[in-house]
Amino acid sequence: MKKACGTKKQGGPTRTLTAWWNEEIKEVIQTKKKLFKEWVKSKNEEDYIQYRLARRDAKRKTRLSKEASWKKYGEDLSAMCQTSTRDFYKSVKAMRVRDNPFDPTSVVNDPKGQPLYEDDLITGRWEEYFYDLLNPAGILDIGEGFDPSQLTTKSPIS
Repeated sequence: MKKACGTKKQGGPTRTLTAWWNEEIKEVIQTKKKLFKEWVKSKNEEDYIQYRLARRDAKRKTRLSKEASWKKYGEDLSAMCQTSTRDFYKSVKAMRVRDNPFDPTSVVNDPKGQPLYEDDLITGRWEEYFYDLLNPAGILDIGEGFDPSQLTTKSPIS
């Protein structure tokens, strides 16, 4: 039977599904849940205030952890793109296969191709980009040498 059907490997390495989940987040969520249960039992205003503060803290820490996780992922992708393009594309493909929606980081490259992560530098780069885009250098000014009397009324199809 074993020779005909083969064997199946069970178990294997465990993999964390979220890079932002860590012990600090776990403790904050557990504290929030505990305070919620206490408030449900007591219906006391003080317990509700403690629960709301814990909930606010849990949301803030979770958001910061997620942002840091995406930022690290973006930095890793930038480094991988320069060192190993094959691994870069594998990582991008693995990210796109997921059922979860894609949440990219807000990384913008400077004119030299280096990624920018600070908000003020990103804003400055967008300003520079659109200024260059909307004010091109080297194109003749239409106002110079334009004579509308030289326009022909012939159809371009003829």
